[in-house]
Amino acid sequence: MYVLHATAAFIRAATADPINSEIVMTSCFTRRGRSLRLRPLAACLMLACGAGASPAATAGVTHLVTTCTDSLVFPACDGQDDGTLRRSYFCAQNDDTIDLSQLQCSVITLSGALTDGAAYVTLQGPGSDLLKIDGANKGRVLVHNGSGELRINGLTISNGHLDNPYDYSGGGCIYSYGGVSLQSSVVSMCATSTTGAKVARGGAIYANKNVSLFESTVSASSVHSTFGHSAGGGIFARSVGLEGTTVDGNTASSTESYAVGGGIYAKAGVIATYSTISGNTASQGAGAFANAVTIVNSTVTGNDAFAVGGLYARTSASLYNSTIARNTSAISAAGLVVAAPTAIRLESVILALNKADGIERGEERVGIFLEQVRSPEAAGTKAAGARRGGSDGEATARTGAGRGG
Repeated sequence: MYVLHATAAFIRAATADPINSEIVMTSCFTRRGRSLRLRPLAACLMLACGAGASPAATAGVTHLVTTCTDSLVFPACDGQDDGTLRRSYFCAQNDDTIDLSQLQCSVITLSGALTDGAAYVTLQGPGSDLLKIDGANKGRVLVHNGSGELRINGLTISNGHLDNPYDYSGGGCIYSYGGVSLQSSVVSMCATSTTGAKVARGGAIYANKNVSLFESTVSASSVHSTFGHSAGGGIFARSVGLEGTTVDGNTASSTESYAVGGGIYAKAGVIATYSTISGNTASQGAGAFANAVTIVNSTVTGNDAFAVGGLYARTSASLYNSTIARNTSAISAAGLVVAAPTAIRLESVILALNKADGIERGEERVGIFLEQVRSPEAAGTKAAGARRGGSDGEATARTGAGRGG
């Protein structure tokens, strides 16, 4: 077991977004009232500190859902609510709220995906243990075509399945052209799959922008491609912020190519505070795969991959008061890899019982691996990580085979 008290100066957190590539020192006060003095990825920092609020000054309308029935009848948006979730969501305008908190049922079973085009819309439920929106595996559950944010509070979203015919979208349960925010909610039992060489992304949640989760759970979801690669068994987004959240039991897989980010795939970065990333699987970066990771007072455990069971960061990692334990991989480091490090900071971090090839072989190989590493092509591996990435940032995941202890 290794308890690290390491300090190294941050120079830059290089991101996929050059506009947000500079490091800033900021005191970010979370909703729990804790002050975290960090040097995180700028894009994710804005997310964690509350960015994403609607710029509109006008208050939206509240639509009260009074029935649990659903049908695929095309809703007419004539200004009159009929009490159904489908019409309320479809006809919602910017900053509207869909209120499901008064429903007496425990499940709304959908006849097909719910679609909305408002920039900012909120679904307000009575509690994730009281009401579930069930996609019945007939497609996605929620489609948000607005460029702002879909906000889900106090709901369970489950059993969405997308057989994706495209290369540029995903989301088995939730798709957003903008961003997604979850508060006290659960997203589970979702799946995205593709055939042929198409890329599969976001088993549970896909967002073009940021995803933020507060006291929520994303679990038991999967993303799979036959000949193409896959990314983000639980979440696929530009950046991901977690607080008091669990990402557990998600899988990214591919029959003939590689699969990255079993729990989370973020093009830019991941920030997790008081959260757990556990039990996820992929060929690489089973817990999370991102350009940069910041982990605070959190646990990354029980994740399994061909290479890098826990966390895979391309350029920088910042870990504070956290535990990375019991992650496994066939090759490379099992706990944490920073592939081409520009910045690293570890303070009070426990690395314990991470295993590669079933053997605990030392901190530099099993727990944490920081040197520049070779690509799978250079290492000559024929694993699910050995093919070139797509144009949106899923670059070839480096395994570290041939380096280390």
